[in-house]
Amino acid sequence: MTLNQIKEELKREYNPLFNEQTKQKVQLRQLKAEYCGTYHLNYQIENYQNNDEFDKALDEISKVMLPSYIEKIAIAHDASIKEFKDDFIYKLRATIESVYSQID
Repeated sequence: MTLNQIKEELKREYNPLFNEQTKQKVQLRQLKAEYCGTYHLNYQIENYQNNDEFDKALDEISKVMLPSYIEKIAIAHDASIKEFKDDFIYKLRATIESVYSQID
């Protein structure tokens, strides 16, 4: 195999990989821009080597906010179940009392 053949083969292998990398960078930039636009943030979206701001936000959301939300959801769920049971028992009792009064 000659040097020119090796160069051509490497170009054929390199170009699709380079194109895929470029496509991934464009997609990453778009996602970063969309996230920053949605939450009105001023993060660096062009920096592909460093995602510290996004990593810090992810840690805060996953380690601080998410457990808090899960706890609030559990409390709200328990309260709604209790309210449903109380309401159901009240309506059942009212219906039974209504039937007794009709019988009398």
